[in-house]
Amino acid sequence: MINVHVIGLPELKDHIQQLGNRMLNLNVPLAISAGKAHRNVINHFEKIQSPTGKWRQLTERTLRQRTHGGSKPLQDTGKLKNSVRFKSYKNKAEVFTNIIYAGVHNYGYKKMNIPQREFMWLDKLTRESINKTIGSFIVRGK
Repeated sequence: MINVHVIGLPELKDHIQQLGNRMLNLNVPLAISAGKAHRNVINHFEKIQSPTGKWRQLTERTLRQRTHGGSKPLQDTGKLKNSVRFKSYKNKAEVFTNIIYAGVHNYGYKKMNIPQREFMWLDKLTRESINKTIGSFIVRGK
């Protein structure tokens, strides 16, 4: 018969309990992560960029209709870009807009000949940074 004596079992149990407690309330790392996600979404407006490349340029007709000038897509008045907000909770984070036409531009609308200009997405570096932020909090508490 083989006997096994585990050293440090109470400490291991305490550490696992701490990990579990941290996972019950991720408000701090999710608040940080929501801010990172928000900055990344806003950056897409500035870079005029979707996950697959640059947004399609505006047509001459659209440029003539603009009320505030400029040639950047989705940025005539700045209303859409300025409406992007973020919020975090105990167990989730959100980046959102309440502008009714946001989805039409983010996904495109073929019937109206509106091209997709996706802005609600996270690039790889931001996703990795968010994962690191949350992981570090769970493992180390900071």
